[in-house]
Amino acid sequence: MVFNKQNIGIIYLDKNKLSFYARNKEPILTLEFASDIVRDLEVKDHQKLTSQIKSFVEANKIAPSRVLLILLNTVTFERDFPEEEEGGESSEIQKFIENVPFDTTTSRLFRIDKLTRVVVANRDLVDSLKDAFGATGIVCEAVVPGSLAGKGIDLSSGFDAE
Repeated sequence: MVFNKQNIGIIYLDKNKLSFYARNKEPILTLEFASDIVRDLEVKDHQKLTSQIKSFVEANKIAPSRVLLILLNTVTFERDFPEEEEGGESSEIQKFIENVPFDTTTSRLFRIDKLTRVVVANRDLVDSLKDAFGATGIVCEAVVPGSLAGKGIDLSSGFDAE
C-alpha cells in the first residue's frame, strides 16, 4: 500500500456521526450512524458497523490513506485535576476513570499548565472504528481528543476544508 501526501485525512467523530476530510475529497464527507449500529456511544453491532464503514468508503471512492481520528467532546469524558506530585496518580483521577459508564475504556492524562486533564473514551467504539476503517486500507495513525487538537480551535460546530 503506497501512501503519499495526498493520502492523508482526518476523521472527526461526533456522538451519532463521523465526518471524513481528505485533501483530495470535497466536500467533507459525513456518515450518520444507524441507531441499531451505534447508540449512546456504544457499538450495538460490530459487523454492521464494519459493513456501514466499508459501504461509506466504497461509495465515496476513498483511497487507502493515513488518518488522524479526532474525538469531539461529545464522545469523551474530560476533567481537569490539580497537578499531582511526580509519579503520583490521584485516587480522584482513578475514581473518575472508573466511573465512566463503559465496559472498557481508554484514558490518557495530559499535563496542561498546572493541571492534569484526564480524557476517557469508550475503547470498544474507538477500536471498532479503527478496525473497520483499517479493513478498507484507511489506517488510523493517532487518536486525539478534540479539546487538545489545537489551542484556540473550536470544533464544536464541525469543520470545513479551511
